[in-house]
Amino acid sequence: MVTYVLDASAILRFLDGEAGVDRVKAILRSALVDECKVVVSAVNWGEVIGKLYQRHSPEIAANRSSRLLRKRLEVIPATAERAVRSAILKVTHKIPDADAFAVELASDSQ
Repeated sequence: MVTYVLDASAILRFLDGEAGVDRVKAILRSALVDECKVVVSAVNWGEVIGKLYQRHSPEIAANRSSRLLRKRLEVIPATAERAVRSAILKVTHKIPDADAFAVELASDSQ
């Protein structure tokens, strides 16, 4: 089964109806019928929740995040081991922390 790793940007673009929304919709629809697995790092998920709370009321933020989770989006914990691998990716590829967690999760999902 194919596993898709979404980062905060992909999820926020989906929520905001920005470029790429159709692709994320298709991926989430496929997950609902068990054609694929969709995961997000807890670090990226925290970014999404933070943006939702920043933009909306706590009730709206909670509602939107809950609806996302019902679409079979699985939040993968940021363990100590993942943090180490992500830190190495961050340093060697000069990418932001959250992006490093997404890359680490993608490499782990292969």
